[in-house]
Amino acid sequence: MKTNYDKLAIGLLEVMNKRGELGIMSIGMIPKETFDWFMKLMFEEMAKKLTIPGAEYEYYTWETLVVLFTDKFKQSIEHKMSVALYRNAKMVV
Repeated sequence: MKTNYDKLAIGLLEVMNKRGELGIMSIGMIPKETFDWFMKLMFEEMAKKLTIPGAEYEYYTWETLVVLFTDKFKQSIEHKMSVALYRNAKMVV
């Protein structure tokens, strides 16, 4: 499964803009609540794609698969997403 983290980051920055959180991002801090919400959605979507008929984990429910994602896997994805956010945000620092 290929993921374009820059596109996701740009979308998340638009959400942050609507929520008035770009100021926080511009000084180098990622708004935790928004980031956690987005990562939860992202992991759910990954699990759904892995459980469609014919997929590697088609006999699992996506809810079960999300729980089976390891912490190391989640941290790796969160790191890639954080780097993409910093790469695409307008920073003042």
